[in-house]
Parts: sequence; C-alpha cells; structure tokens
Amino acid sequence: MGKIISAVTDGIDGIVGAITSTVSDATATAAQLTTLATSFAVTPSASLKAPALKGYAVGLHKNHAFNRSLLLSDDQQDIGPLIKSTMKAALAKSQNVFASTYTGDTGIRSDNGLVNNYCGNGADAQPSDPTVEAAIVQLKQQLSQNFVNWQFPVNDDMLQNMAQTMVLEVFTKAGTGDTSVGTYSISNNQSIDWTLTYGLFSITESPSTQGLIYAFSAAFNSGF
Repeated sequence: MGKIISAVTDGIDGIVGAITSTVSDATATAAQLTTLATSFAVTPSASLKAPALKGYAVGLHKNHAFNRSLLLSDDQQDIGPLIKSTMKAALAKSQNVFASTYTGDTGIRSDNGLVNNYCGNGADAQPSDPTVEAAIVQLKQQLSQNFVNWQFPVNDDMLQNMAQTMVLEVFTKAGTGDTSVGTYSISNNQSIDWTLTYGLFSITESPSTQGLIYAFSAAFNSGF
C-alpha cells in the first residue's frame, strides 16, 4: 500500500508530479481519469443561479473539450491537471452524496487526496493482510489529524472501526468510481456520519502500478 497523501496536508503537488513523471501510457491514464471524473459528476441543482451553476460545473471537472484534448495527447504534463480535476470531482460527489444521505447534518467537513502505488487484494482482502493493515494504520492517522482539525471527538476504537470499514470497502470495490456511506455511533444521540468516494487509475503497465483517488466528507452529529 502506497502512502496516503491528503489535500489538507502538504504533499499533493509533489505526489501528483511523481505520478506524472512515471506514467507509462499517458493516453490510457488520461482516459481512465476522464472516466472516473465522469462517473463522479454531479448534476447541479436547477435552482442554482447561472453564475453559481457555471462555477459549480467547473469545480466538478474540466469541460468535454478539455478532456478530449487529454485523450488525444501523449503529453505526460497533461496528467497532473487531470488528476487534480478528478480529485475535485470525487470531492464534489462525496459532498453531494453526504448532503442527500444525511439531510439533518450541518457543519460538513471534507478532505481529498491520493494513494500513490496503491496495492490491494481484491475481494479476498482481510484485516490481517499486510497491505490492508498498512492502509488502516495510515488512514487512522489521517482521520485523527482531520478530526482534531475539525474539532470532532477522537478515540482509538472509533478511528480503528472507521478506517477498517473504509479500507476494506475500497479494497473490495475499487476499480470504477464508487461512493460508500457510513455512521459511527459514539453514544445514543451522537455520531460521526461520513461518505467516501474513490476510484483507481493506472500509473504504469509493467510492472503494474495504480493510483487511488479518494474524497472523504464527514460531520459530527451531536444530537441537537
């Protein structure tokens, strides 16, 4: 399992650059990223005003002409912007699913990022597998930092439970873009509600390496 790099910490530009420099088939990688961005796309509400609607669409992913230019290009330098665009699309999807799933929650916080050199074990993944264990440890650290920053309650059991659930979900279902939702109950009237959007893309073909794009949204439901 590669290192998890979050957008709320330093390192995104560096890891995007590292991926861009090692891509073996820029056209194929661009196609995969474009497919992910399309699968994450959210239809803006018709009630949005025109200026907001335009900005919202740009925030999701680049327009079709931009994507077509990448698909026709072998320039590795085009991959970096498309990775970031796809990350934004994943974040918008996560936030949209959160808002539609947990309609009573307020104060939603979010994070998105990358895992370089992703390694998973598919449908047979178990918590005891080394790559799964490493991913759970890293995600626990990331969740802990996020929750402290967001002033959410933090305890080890909660972080372990959430990280294990999310990592196994990604390992068993990653490939095409997908979103999962979950709730961790702290007490009878308090919980952490979350959504996780994720997808894989190819970095190199031989040896085969993949990158994982993710976006995480959460809110502390205090019961009030």
